[in-house]
Amino acid sequence: MDQNLLRRASLIDVGSESDNSCALVEGASSPGEYITLSYCWGKDQPLCTLKANVKEHMTGILLHKMPKTLREAVLVTRKLGLRYLWIDALCIVQDDSEEWRRAALQMGNIYQNSFCTIAAAGSASSRDGLFIPRHDIDAPVAIPYVPGPNQVAKGEFYIYPARHTFPKCVQETTWNKRGWVLQERILSRRIILFAEGQTFFECQRSSQGEDRVPLTVYGADWDWCLLVEDYTQRALTQPGDKLYALAGLAENMARQRGKQYSNGIWCENLHLYILWCSKQGIMERPLSRRAPSWSWAALDGPIFWEPSILEASASCKISLSSPATLEPETEIAYLINLETHSSCFALLESVGSESDQGDQGFVQKVGWWAFDQGKLIDGPFYAALVSENNNNTNAKSYDPSDEPSYNALILKRVPPPSEHHDRYHHDGQFSRVGMGEIIKRDWFKTRQLESITIS
Repeated sequence: MDQNLLRRASLIDVGSESDNSCALVEGASSPGEYITLSYCWGKDQPLCTLKANVKEHMTGILLHKMPKTLREAVLVTRKLGLRYLWIDALCIVQDDSEEWRRAALQMGNIYQNSFCTIAAAGSASSRDGLFIPRHDIDAPVAIPYVPGPNQVAKGEFYIYPARHTFPKCVQETTWNKRGWVLQERILSRRIILFAEGQTFFECQRSSQGEDRVPLTVYGADWDWCLLVEDYTQRALTQPGDKLYALAGLAENMARQRGKQYSNGIWCENLHLYILWCSKQGIMERPLSRRAPSWSWAALDGPIFWEPSILEASASCKISLSSPATLEPETEIAYLINLETHSSCFALLESVGSESDQGDQGFVQKVGWWAFDQGKLIDGPFYAALVSENNNNTNAKSYDPSDEPSYNALILKRVPPPSEHHDRYHHDGQFSRVGMGEIIKRDWFKTRQLESITIS
């Protein structure tokens, strides 16, 4: 256990079973194991630790004044034989922004170092409690067993109604859709899930419900892309928590992998991780900037990675600073034209002169593109070549004459800092607005070599 962490974090001393109160204590005065609570606040949290009441909470918190979920978590902690409990609403001074920021960055460690996590999986708010009332289960149906001609055994066998299943009790709940829950579940050594119809148990080795059916749970070797795809489908009460709610998982994986992490992306494979795509075609930009445009955390909405991108070879050098700088090995910046095409956009190139081929010349499709926010915005736009898709030479349909395709970002030049700035001056500053695929191999050969910065 990380004793330094415990010295910094406050905990709840749950007292004994006969006590009608509990108290907030400093981590330094609470040695030993502790329990963590994972739950939904709901629309409001009726009891929080604030600057104005922190001393009062250290004196004591009456159980009958606690929301049902928090009160029952105290009772479960006592039944488990432990003395200390960590609850975010009470152990973090909620109106102290600096303390909240420090605690948010340590959240993963807090759950990972706890003896066990109690999860209110069946509750949508702190008022609903851990113990969800269960409906009566129908009695088993007895079926007479009729032996065959050469059999002497007689008797009955029973058909029992199925209990509530894990997907319905846990995976599809409001609790499991919370963004913070992803790292709470993955990092917890043990977790007891109080759900509707069943109580489930998960640990690093196995998991099952009261019906003893094994469960499929998250593992420590989860691919980061799949993890982020899951995470971006979850809800966050505060949009600013986007990166904080994943910081504990990232820190844990960084220790295991020995790699660098920045803004939701692993630095060693930037050519892979920056090529995320909007899953539903429409993402929302938060009011306050919280991440660079090349990070999926810059926007709100589900994302995914195309399978071919995961195996693509890098076509440029990418160095991460703040913002990230792309240092190309090949041509990467050029102007493109766009035309609405189905649910995304076709990349078109004008070929030939107007005098020879009419007002617009010949138009040739060279790829496809999808905007992150699902709509055509004011241009002009530029494309940045990032990686080359590998041909599958083992596929039955493989043709050596097939040309490889390329993955690229669609960019827009960052507006000049002031009206006195020369708006035609190329200062190398761009912002990501989408991504796509180029299928015309020689489209890059005549483009000027250029280094750009994506902010």
